Amino acid sequence: GHGKAEALAALFQVALITASAGAIAWRAIAALGRDEPTANADFGIGVSLVAILATLVLLRYQRGIIRQTGSVAIMADNIHYQSDVLLNGSVIVALVLDQILGWHGADPILGIAIALWLAWGAFQASSNAIDQLMDKEWPDAQRAAFLDVAARQPGLKGIHDFRTRRSGSHDFAQFHMEVSRDLTVANAHDIVESVERNLRTAFPKVEVLIHLDPEGHVDTDNPLVEADVTPHWFGKRL
Repeated sequence: GHGKAEALAALFQVALITASAGAIAWRAIAALGRDEPTANADFGIGVSLVAILATLVLLRYQRGIIRQTGSVAIMADNIHYQSDVLLNGSVIVALVLDQILGWHGADPILGIAIALWLAWGAFQASSNAIDQLMDKEWPDAQRAAFLDVAARQPGLKGIHDFRTRRSGSHDFAQFHMEVSRDLTVANAHDIVESVERNLRTAFPKVEVLIHLDPEGHVDTDNPLVEADVTPHWFGKRL
């Protein structure tokens, strides 16, 4: 259950992002209608450019970590730093418009736009975190690819009660696997081991739990058990 801490950390980040969006929107709305010229434009643009370059380096590093781990906490933090780039970019745009065109109203309008973008990013990040906390199933394409690998195993007669989830940077899959009733325990165990090896090779970051059943056996007295999920794959193989 330690992987849940990742999602909780992401929700904490979402709370901070939402608070930031609210504060930016509040200040931007309060500044609407004020005709206040800016000062020290050259210095402000220079500082903003340095901040943007430094943040872009950090964003690139974070995205590499996200690709490797799928961390929802780092995803949420990435949104926070993206907002820093947008804020500094809006400062540059507002200063240029003010100094060149004499338009003093650009800053609050850009602030409101960034606040809305932050709110949308916070919503997306919270959705990903809540999905993990609620043990949402993998996407259909990922489930199908997993079953396709499992179904290649000779001697495997069926799979039911297939369940998947993600916790932190780890994926989990469990299912009931059916083999012929005539097999010895040792032979059935060998088939299970072979399926596990194939799945570990194709999905090295997935922890797999397999329950062995004789062919045709389904726990009909358990309403939580799902029906056979693999007739399509087995039809192609056979």
